Order: sequence, then C-alpha cells, then structure tokens
Amino acid sequence: MTEHPGTVEWVEVSTGAAKTVPADEVPEEIRWADGPDGRPWPVTRIETLTVEDRREIRQFAPDGTLLLTTYQRREP
Repeated sequence: MTEHPGTVEWVEVSTGAAKTVPADEVPEEIRWADGPDGRPWPVTRIETLTVEDRREIRQFAPDGTLLLTTYQRREP
C-alpha cells in the first residue's frame, strides 16, 4: 500500500462548497479505493451530487483517476 498524500478534499458539486480535511480524520474505508490495477489507491477528492432523493458520490485518486462511484437513494 502506498502512503496517502495527507488530505482529502470534499466537494458538493451542486453548490461548489468545498473543504479539505486531514486524511487521518477520514475513515480508512473511504480514504482508500481499489484502483484500475486492483490495488488500494489513496482517495484525495470526494465529490457528492445530491438530486432529489438520490446522491452520487465519486472518489478520485491524486492524479484525477475516478476510482469509485457510489449511488445512494433516500427511502420514501
């Protein structure tokens, strides 16, 4: 496992609101995601987009590679 660069930027796409937090304040299962090679890559940017009852969460590597997209839906 490579070393994490140290920060994670959280961005709410619809508003442009962003904050950067130390990586050690982010749960490990969010701080890392499998890369294209199947090995854990550090996540340094997380974008969320909420539309009505659906949220899309995208996790990116330091070089901008999209690592993981997760969809959540609020129950009625």
